[in-house]
Amino acid sequence: MGKASSAKRVAKVAQSSSRTKVRGGGQAALGFYSIIFTVIVLGTLLVVYGRNTGKADASTRPVVFKDHFHAAYGVYACDKFLAPFTNQKDNFPNLPDQTVGIHSHADGIIHVHPFLSTASGRNAKLGVFLKVIPVKSSNTSFEFPDGLGTFKNGDQCNGKSANWKLAVWDDANSTAAPKIYITDFANVRFTKDRMAFTLAFVSNDTDLTTLKPPSIPQLDKLSDLGTQPQPGDSTSTTAAGATTTVAGSDTTVAGATTTAAGASTTTGASGSTTTLG
Repeated sequence: MGKASSAKRVAKVAQSSSRTKVRGGGQAALGFYSIIFTVIVLGTLLVVYGRNTGKADASTRPVVFKDHFHAAYGVYACDKFLAPFTNQKDNFPNLPDQTVGIHSHADGIIHVHPFLSTASGRNAKLGVFLKVIPVKSSNTSFEFPDGLGTFKNGDQCNGKSANWKLAVWDDANSTAAPKIYITDFANVRFTKDRMAFTLAFVSNDTDLTTLKPPSIPQLDKLSDLGTQPQPGDSTSTTAAGATTTVAGSDTTVAGATTTAAGASTTTGASGSTTTLG
């Protein structure tokens, strides 16, 4: 009886162990297939995202061959606004970017009438304009054409260390304080007509709200508001709205600037400070 009883106990243990392994194997297999399924789904999503990265949403303004925005701009270095860019690379055939539809006419105005998806919708960015001029730029350094100079973060302005910042007014004539960007300037978008941009190389105690572009009055003097130039048609793009006279502006906006790190916007009575990093 003792031997039989022991044999039965061994058989039960073996049977129990076998059932446990089967259950364990089933759970492991289920977990394995779940992981494989998750990897496949994530891989598919990444492929779709990658294929759509850089493509403009057709419903997002500015729309190709439809919208015609204008934005006043100015580059302020240390204690003065630099002269407007004179390059018109976007207007000449056989040069890169000549048909993107974001350029200037030496008038202190950025003309935004996209010809391609690479310059429309969410791709209509300040970086496209800087490339067209062309300006050699990064988040910490700008080298301008026309002998306007090169300025790097940490260089001195009137005895003080200076850095690049960007002030953006959604409405050039607004009395509201601008959004202040301290990095990733190239990805700031043109989202509507009559915006204003001041790219400023200044010390941290400089009040950017007082540095609206002096070309703002030019927004009311443009002659190309009702035209939409066609790609490669240099006769329709070189003269429209062109002028070398930039009217001054004594418009100032009261308020104080702040800085913020990270991808955030802080809004208050003195406006907002934003970084796109």
